[in-house]
Amino acid sequence: MTQARTLADFVSGTTTITGNPTFSGTVAGVSGGFAFIKKVTLNSSNGLHDLTDLFSSNHNHYKLIWEINNSVNDVTTHFKFLKASDGSVDTSSAIDYAVHGLDNDGLSRAKVSNNKDFFQVENDDDDDGHKHFMEMNVFDPFNSQKVQVTGIGAYTVNADDDTTTYNLAASSNLTTSYSGMHLLVSDTVGGSVNSSNAITGMCIVYGMSES
Repeated sequence: MTQARTLADFVSGTTTITGNPTFSGTVAGVSGGFAFIKKVTLNSSNGLHDLTDLFSSNHNHYKLIWEINNSVNDVTTHFKFLKASDGSVDTSSAIDYAVHGLDNDGLSRAKVSNNKDFFQVENDDDDDGHKHFMEMNVFDPFNSQKVQVTGIGAYTVNADDDTTTYNLAASSNLTTSYSGMHLLVSDTVGGSVNSSNAITGMCIVYGMSES
């Protein structure tokens, strides 16, 4: 293949690129879609994990793909926000959330709550040794607006049985700017951390490009 090709060649599809070419500069006409930001490995031995530098002024909205595995049986993972101002956990009781869940036996596993400093999806029933997967959307976390969260996911309740699917909605009543998220795993909803629980897995973060 010659080094110089015309734009018409690429548009018409007559040029085939093989090997491992290196490109520099920018590609005109490419916009929208998702921008990969980072992959965070979850590796905590005390039931807590901070995910820092997830959100910034570069994007308004974000998609987070979670894979969470807890080592202790019958626990729930709480999601909290880290303040952009100083990286601390926001402990304001300003989050309302609703979870509509259903397991394979037709049992409702729903949860609703108001004025909390967290949101969560499991009813103290996440089974150890099974991964919890969730696709989460976070809207306006960094823009000093009332952040909104939606999510869909699945986790296992009992060993090798009772898979649960759910959808989630959460919102904050504050206009705080957030830069990250904090995980806290406890034995009860709203309870203190289970410091014996090991959290493993990952979170893949994308920014939603608007133009």
